Amino acid sequence: MVSFRGSAEFMAHRPDAAVLVPGGDWRDLAAGLLKVLQDRDFARELGRRGRQFIVEEYDCLAACRKLLGVYHRLAPEN
Repeated sequence: MVSFRGSAEFMAHRPDAAVLVPGGDWRDLAAGLLKVLQDRDFARELGRRGRQFIVEEYDCLAACRKLLGVYHRLAPEN
């Protein structure tokens, strides 16, 4: 993922899974895109890490675990 920093804040804590550039600077955005397009190994690793992040944070099982954690905090078992 290559994005302006403000539009991808959810990736801010995983800088190894995205190329985030300052908002509104198209030159930095172009440089980030070129890096991904020109370096296949970097692009492959970025994609692997990005997918890992999404699976860990947003897949159905991860969402269910987070929701169960909320339930357990709100209504702990005695």
